[in-house]
Amino acid sequence: MWWREICADDGKDSGLKDSELRDVGLSSPNCPLCSATNSVQLFTIEQRAFFECQGCDLLFAVPDSLLSQEQEKARYCLHENTPDNKGYVTHLSRLKTQLAPKLTSGMRGLDFGSGPLSVLSQLFENDQFKMECYDPFFGPPLTSESGRYDFITCTEAAEHFKDPSSEFKLMHSLLKPGGWIAIMTNLREEGRRDSTWWYLRDPSHRCFYSKKTFEMLGTILSWRLNSITDDIVLLQNI
Repeated sequence: MWWREICADDGKDSGLKDSELRDVGLSSPNCPLCSATNSVQLFTIEQRAFFECQGCDLLFAVPDSLLSQEQEKARYCLHENTPDNKGYVTHLSRLKTQLAPKLTSGMRGLDFGSGPLSVLSQLFENDQFKMECYDPFFGPPLTSESGRYDFITCTEAAEHFKDPSSEFKLMHSLLKPGGWIAIMTNLREEGRRDSTWWYLRDPSHRCFYSKKTFEMLGTILSWRLNSITDDIVLLQNI
């Protein structure tokens, strides 16, 4: 791949096999996105149980991470997400290609979960858009002066959300009426319930979305689902 995804392999035996389903004795937790109480445990990977929400189809891990904040930040620093990585630039450009035709030059955007260096912001700025960045690990923080944006991008960050409901509500509060949300995250196939998907193996990945999940999210936040591919979702605030 063009960007680096670090998979968990600390050499330790968790004592639990991936095939040992529903054997960790956990009660059904509330869904962290829609708060439904009817989640079903599907499997266990590396001491984390994975639950599927029967309301919004979100797949989520409990505990959400085995990493400390310092360990998680250190993993993000290993990502080769720089302007010099041509493959990564090409990868992000797919989102820009889908979103930019819906925007007007000079509009103001926010890269939500931008990481230490926002390559995507640079791509939009090259086309005369005004960009700002927000990242809880690398800053800068949002302030009361931040105002509302014409569009918000969120690339390879939604899968890391510890509290997805709060994060998406924050995005909603920052978005102008008629504004656009562009999310890049690998989507789970609806009905897929096995533990072999590589995306589950990153211990910093907490939430896994499907098309149904974003349809439900749109209903909750009054966002219209405009388009969806295997890893890019466009929604409009209505």
